[in-house]
Amino acid sequence: MASYFVRSLALIIALFLFFLAVQEQKSSFEFFIGGCFFLALFISAFFAKKYLELCMGVIFLFPPWIGYISGTVFGFGRNASAQMLAQNPIGFWVTMVLWGLAAISCVSYGMYKAFYKNTLTHHSSGTG
Repeated sequence: MASYFVRSLALIIALFLFFLAVQEQKSSFEFFIGGCFFLALFISAFFAKKYLELCMGVIFLFPPWIGYISGTVFGFGRNASAQMLAQNPIGFWVTMVLWGLAAISCVSYGMYKAFYKNTLTHHSSGTG
């Protein structure tokens, strides 16, 4: 039940953000990137659980991509705020590096878990 709720909510938010991207010419790029994020979340909900870390790593690539293009990146944690390149360059780049490391580590572990983990256990348990 929760999976259907998450899927439908992610799809509705993605479609709404794409609609706003078409309507609002000023900030259409941010709405488009947000729509792509929620569309990726919707797509990742359909994959098997062994691909979850890989999909989350791909989703973690969105904040640095938005930050690189717009100059504003979302911070980590509940008390973190968005870091702007023009106001706080050191905080901006530290947050960008942290997002990048989180994405790389999730994608790496996701690829290992999805593609190599089962292959290595099958090869090592042979009757040699």
